[in-house]
Amino acid sequence: SLFTTEHGFLGNKEAGQNIKDSQYKGIRIYSLHGDIKQPTTQQIKDLDVLVYDIQDVGARFYTYIATMKYILEAASLENIPVYILDRPNPTGGLIIEGPLLDRELVSFTGPCPIPIRYGMTCGELALMMRGENWIPKHTDIRVVKMKGWRRKYFWKDTGLNWIPPSPNIPLPKTTLAFPGTSLLGGIGINHGIGTQNPFLQLGAPWLDPEIILQNMREKAVRGAMLSQITYTPRSLPGKTAYPPYKDRLCRGVLISIQEETAFRSLEFTLDLIRVLKSHFPDKIKIITDRFDSLFGNDRLRLYIEDRLSYEELKELIKKDEDTFLQQRKPYLLY
Repeated sequence: SLFTTEHGFLGNKEAGQNIKDSQYKGIRIYSLHGDIKQPTTQQIKDLDVLVYDIQDVGARFYTYIATMKYILEAASLENIPVYILDRPNPTGGLIIEGPLLDRELVSFTGPCPIPIRYGMTCGELALMMRGENWIPKHTDIRVVKMKGWRRKYFWKDTGLNWIPPSPNIPLPKTTLAFPGTSLLGGIGINHGIGTQNPFLQLGAPWLDPEIILQNMREKAVRGAMLSQITYTPRSLPGKTAYPPYKDRLCRGVLISIQEETAFRSLEFTLDLIRVLKSHFPDKIKIITDRFDSLFGNDRLRLYIEDRLSYEELKELIKKDEDTFLQQRKPYLLY
């Protein structure tokens, strides 16, 4: 049997779309992104092993790691070993970004109390899930390690071809922007969805890109070049049906990442929100009830609502990042 995640067996289905059970060359494919999100006892009871072999993107709210967690939990109930064929984290293994997820916000888009960008391979994260009691202690995890991967590597350093794991992650560099700019959709900004450059451009009909270029702090744009852009988000079959500001002319900014080691997507996004909040206060509003769970806690919302200072927000994030850097150490394999 085969099991498939969000985006389907070929990774070409739109985000959030229910995936139906299917077949591939006569092999039954069970969907784990439809009516059920965890393998059932009936589906796995006769299996000798489960093998997890999926390319992740290194962001907490990308749902493949939630599916991995659910698979591990299901396997533990049936005492089935899970082989994890480890793969490179395209965001690298050194840089950590974002707050730890509050435990009361654990969900399918936030399965564990980890930062947004956690800098671990799926094998390492599975071991951490078990070691930190986020899954049962007796879960039989067998990580098949990579040969030659180093924590300092980004995708270009691996020499591997990039096969998009989902329609809106077309390039390795997309993964470097995704942990931060994906939050912009929650405050009424188009984050490149509905274009050929998702997460690497942003805009809105009311936005003045010159204000962004003039007011963002130098530290927040390290490793990237910003340029003005005008574009119109469109419905793109297989990618998105209803992008923010669909069919409306947007003005905004194109992000060209020049140095992977220097660019910090969340720092960029937070400073962008600071500028937007200062210059367009009537436009910056949270438009989704999932905003806290995506960010990891309520602190960004409190900042947007003027109940927390920017400096306090940054200090709290830095504290969580430092905590996680120490917490993850026992589980690193490379």
